[in-house]
Amino acid sequence: MKKLIIFLFLILGMAIQTNAWAGPPPHDYTQNIRYPEKDFSNLTAEEHLALADQFEQKVAAQDKEIAFHEAMMQKYEYKTDFHPKRGLTVQKMKTHCDAIIRSLKKIKENYKEMAKLHREMAKEAND
Repeated sequence: MKKLIIFLFLILGMAIQTNAWAGPPPHDYTQNIRYPEKDFSNLTAEEHLALADQFEQKVAAQDKEIAFHEAMMQKYEYKTDFHPKRGLTVQKMKTHCDAIIRSLKKIKENYKEMAKLHREMAKEAND
């Protein structure tokens, strides 16, 4: 019994140390976008182009993530089971990857639209 209590305290200590209960940190979708320090209603053409370039870089990053998850999903095509004792089946893993891929593709399309929009606004700012 004493060993069990010590073991549980060790597990509790490790969980607290690793901050296991905090969950994933909230994702900041603007973390790599450098926004101008002024009002968005009157950006210069150069500022719009800089934002468009940044959104296009995000599109390229999404392409890499999509390719990674597509490759991972293809590896599951040849497996018959994964970790059935843990409740992980090949079908669950394929569904997981597919959901991530669909989500990444939507994000990629939004980044493309924002890049296009800022390029159009840059043209308008030059007129």
